[in-house]
Amino acid sequence: MKKLLAICLLPVLTGCLSLTATNPTVAEWTVNAASLATRASAPKFGVARLSQVAVRAPYDVRSLTVLRGDYSLAFDPYNRFAALPSQLLKGPVQDVLSASGLFGAVVSSTSATAVTHVVEITVTSLRLNCSGDSSQGDRREAEVGVTVLVLDGKRSIVASAQGVASEDARHGEYMTAFSTALTMALEKALGDL
Repeated sequence: MKKLLAICLLPVLTGCLSLTATNPTVAEWTVNAASLATRASAPKFGVARLSQVAVRAPYDVRSLTVLRGDYSLAFDPYNRFAALPSQLLKGPVQDVLSASGLFGAVVSSTSATAVTHVVEITVTSLRLNCSGDSSQGDRREAEVGVTVLVLDGKRSIVASAQGVASEDARHGEYMTAFSTALTMALEKALGDL
């Protein structure tokens, strides 16, 4: 009986996972580019093609990945991305790269425009962070980590940088929180190129 009670209380104790009794429907979230705080005064690179946005496992899943207090991962079945993150993030990443002013232009991987550079993005972290001790209260942060590689026409790496950012998500508006965290992580990385 004690084991059954513990299993029933587990979702409540994890803090970030949805409860089926209070939220029986699945919420599907998207991610957009948020406004950039800074913009380069002149392009550092020419026309760039965004060749890929790769999302590392275990984060390339539709269910929100939740980092719990014991640093284990859980997957929220009631809060999901509207598509696989590797597909969902391509548009917002291209928008942030274009808005940064670092490139003459940024085209998609299917564009037939002559390019001088290729950009590869790896999303190293995409999770709802609920870890921490009880002194931090109800911690719930959208957390995004990215690596940016810029290659020249010979496929040699000419610049690389990493960025990590988090945004408060206690309000439950995961689209806003993940959009802001993604944009801030990219902005940090682009600032170091």
